[in-house]
Amino acid sequence: MRYVLATSVLTLGLMLLTVDARALAKEEDVPLDQVPKVVLEAVKAKFPGAKLTEAAKETEDGKTTYEIGLEHKGQEYSVSLTAAGKITEIEREIEIKELPKAVSDAIKKKYPKGKMEKAEEVTAGGKTTYEVVVEASDDKDVEVTVDASGKILKEEAEEEEDDEDDDDK
Repeated sequence: MRYVLATSVLTLGLMLLTVDARALAKEEDVPLDQVPKVVLEAVKAKFPGAKLTEAAKETEDGKTTYEIGLEHKGQEYSVSLTAAGKITEIEREIEIKELPKAVSDAIKKKYPKGKMEKAEEVTAGGKTTYEVVVEASDDKDVEVTVDASGKILKEEAEEEEDDEDDDDK
């Protein structure tokens, strides 16, 4: 009996540690004036004249990254950078009609009854992929990551939007 109790307590403790580790890696919004100057300068150099709209900070495994939202030449971008100002990823919202034919064909083949709702072009490590949110059924959206050749790299159920802010009004 003591063994079962001890095992249960140990398992519960490990589960709580896992949850705490995930919570520690959670992204938090930060005011633009609290983002390191080197990070902001890197974004402004890559996107001259852009309007910076928001910033978030995440620390995971002792490494801090920043995500800067911006508008540039009528388009919305999200730029991820290291704390030293190195750009690691650029996401650009695009129209569904801007997707390469191979990408839209692959999604239509995989989800013949699905509706493509939102698309982003993602550049990281010198490679471009596309993230497309597909309404696969009435109650299920899937985010599909596809390379430019049309190969599906990843599929994951889209998390429901948290409407906590609406409850506070």
